[in-house]
Amino acid sequence: MVVQASRAGFVYIAESVRTDGSVKLYVGMTSRPVYERVAEHKKNVEIQNKKTWCGQGTSFKLLGYRSTEDRYKLEREIKKHSVKKKRDLAFKWTMERIKG
Repeated sequence: MVVQASRAGFVYIAESVRTDGSVKLYVGMTSRPVYERVAEHKKNVEIQNKKTWCGQGTSFKLLGYRSTEDRYKLEREIKKHSVKKKRDLAFKWTMERIKG
């Protein structure tokens, strides 16, 4: 019998300010609580861990997140979107959470 790991979890969009002042968007996924994962990214920024994408920046800010049944599929889908579409999605997800 093969046991398949759950693909459910969260996909999140965050903003990273780089050392040259440019702003980049980061799309990630996790099966753990989002704020736990974001805290790890922020830790990499604090210690300037140049081995990680986030550690190469000067700040890391969560813009929005959503729960999903297939985090792998949703992350791949969102990474193809334009920066504007990613920002719009993050805003939409945040508003949905606020409104309940």
